[in-house]
Amino acid sequence: MSILSFAFAAACLMGCNQPIETEPETVYSNPEIVYPDTSIFRPFQEIQKVGKKFQTIEQLVVGSQPYTPKAIPLHGVPLNLGFLKKVKGNPLNPKVKYLAVGSSLTAGVRDGGYFNEGMLTSYPNIIARQLGIADLKMPLFDPQDYNGTGRKIPTDFNPSGGPFQKFNISSNNLGIQGFEQSMEDVYDQTTGSTVKKPVERPLLKKYRGHMEDLDVVAFPGLIMELFEFNTSKPSKLFEARVASRGGKAPFSALMEKDADIFTIELGSQGFVPNVPEIGGGPNGYEHPMTKFIKKQLAAGAKGCISNIPDYSKFPVYHQVTFAEMKKATFNTPIQFPFEDLTNICFVPNGKLDSLMSPKVNIALKNLYLEAFSDVFSGNIRSNSINTTNGAFFDYILKDIDIPIVDLYNLYEKILAGNYTTHDGNLVDPSYPKGNFFSNDGLYPTPFGNAVIANEFIRTLNKHYKLAIPLVPTSAYLNQ
Repeated sequence: MSILSFAFAAACLMGCNQPIETEPETVYSNPEIVYPDTSIFRPFQEIQKVGKKFQTIEQLVVGSQPYTPKAIPLHGVPLNLGFLKKVKGNPLNPKVKYLAVGSSLTAGVRDGGYFNEGMLTSYPNIIARQLGIADLKMPLFDPQDYNGTGRKIPTDFNPSGGPFQKFNISSNNLGIQGFEQSMEDVYDQTTGSTVKKPVERPLLKKYRGHMEDLDVVAFPGLIMELFEFNTSKPSKLFEARVASRGGKAPFSALMEKDADIFTIELGSQGFVPNVPEIGGGPNGYEHPMTKFIKKQLAAGAKGCISNIPDYSKFPVYHQVTFAEMKKATFNTPIQFPFEDLTNICFVPNGKLDSLMSPKVNIALKNLYLEAFSDVFSGNIRSNSINTTNGAFFDYILKDIDIPIVDLYNLYEKILAGNYTTHDGNLVDPSYPKGNFFSNDGLYPTPFGNAVIANEFIRTLNKHYKLAIPLVPTSAYLNQ
């Protein structure tokens, strides 16, 4: 079996007037196509069914194809790292420890999947390079399993003729080792009750390191409120592939880690409507991140925590209108779960695609729309997110001096279409042809991650009077 080989190229882009030194560029060079023993058509879609659905819109996959990433060109680290002395507080040893904690966004989810390229171009790894760290420890899949859970690839094949973008899913070099069956509660639509049924779940290949080794402690679907509890949650599948020494729980291992700089994001598991922005924990408990922040600040670390964007405004949920649906159904009454139709968001799935397809007979169209699975109220979600960013953050950060990274307003500016990066790049939020959102319409491209990384850096610089240079976003613009 041929393993991924590495070639080197010079990174020559500069940002923030900082000199950039030559840095290796990872290039995929004709890896052998490795198909799993079991035929997998939509691997990540199946993974999503563990617990609640999460992470990415799971429909609109019409085929599969082999996929090999072109390259992962990462920008060079700053040549002059003298600014790190203020971060570390030790002029004799300016190298810093950086620790990133979070959910799907921090984990590097994009293009509808979780794979090595997404992790390597995630905002934590981009921030790390600005701190002089070229070897941030992330739970990467083995090199030959670089496609991880699979990823969505746009295709022009449109068998339904419906309006939504269709996708193939990568079928080769997956990090899935097999499947297991378990008896689980499944909702039976015919009876309206929950029954026990055998369900087949995928097993991911194990990470070869340990939780204690990681600098990025983030898992797709992680509900941060439940991090220290062994409850049923979407992230358990991903947490299970990373072992701890001595069998410690992931949160216990996290609490033993120290850092000079740390970043936290809380709510990106909620970028889909049937998952809450913020989960709930036992009454009277202290939020896990409150414990973590207090511990890090007491040890002299500098950190920040991000709030939550209003994902109901993401263009992926506004590809069609109610008026267009009425026209597609010849004004046949559609059963709607909401009375207020002023701000309705449509989940692009196979059901709505067929509903609007000119090839589907009206008698076969499903005219009953389900809340959250098919449609949701943007007004309700916006109010919930505003409450979370206000009262909830006041609650978990009470009497804690830590700056908040305002991702909410960053996304508002981007979605308004008038945000330009410090190095002159207009951020295009349109979907599916823009440069900010990846193929899933929810998580950012490498360029989008660079934009987000700079917002974290600005917040750290302002609050702690640091001088971390901004990321040259041009280095990621065409990835």
